[in-house]
Amino acid sequence: MVPRSSILSLALVAAVSAAFAGCARARPARGAVLTPVERIDQFLAAIPTCPSTDGTFPITAIEKVRGRVVKLRGHLIYAPFCTSMKCKDACCNQCRGSWELGEAVDASAPSILLHAVDERWRRTQWTAMDCELGPLRARASAVTIIVTGTLRRTSECSSLDRHSGPLLSIRDELVYTAMCAARER
Repeated sequence: MVPRSSILSLALVAAVSAAFAGCARARPARGAVLTPVERIDQFLAAIPTCPSTDGTFPITAIEKVRGRVVKLRGHLIYAPFCTSMKCKDACCNQCRGSWELGEAVDASAPSILLHAVDERWRRTQWTAMDCELGPLRARASAVTIIVTGTLRRTSECSSLDRHSGPLLSIRDELVYTAMCAARER
């Protein structure tokens, strides 16, 4: 006959093992393929919370602060470049781009290119299917981002139109050393 304490010990070990197995399934497995919305959630969650929003400038103040080291306040936005295949459903075109700092509610406000000085925040590239752009934009625009760095003018060369050659534009760029999120404490 098996002692009662041994049965209880086995039951306890089984319950603890089941609990840990449940926790392990709650997190995506290492190397798991994440959706674009899961990737932006993960990216935003990894941005540290700002200790304060004091001394920040809105994106609309760039003319006043160009050439200085500043803290700019805005939202992650994008101008997607998507393939243009004809398809039966609304989810067959691959889109990509870089996150920029701008105003989510005011499309006429300028956007600023983000250029990291170190490798820590270089993950500003994104990819998604065309049907995923709405939820992606909604997630990104919900968080106010504060980026610290030097604001300067830069030229951006794009070769999107292979028939007319490269396109050159002058843009504002923030060469940044720190990024944080202005979250409720």
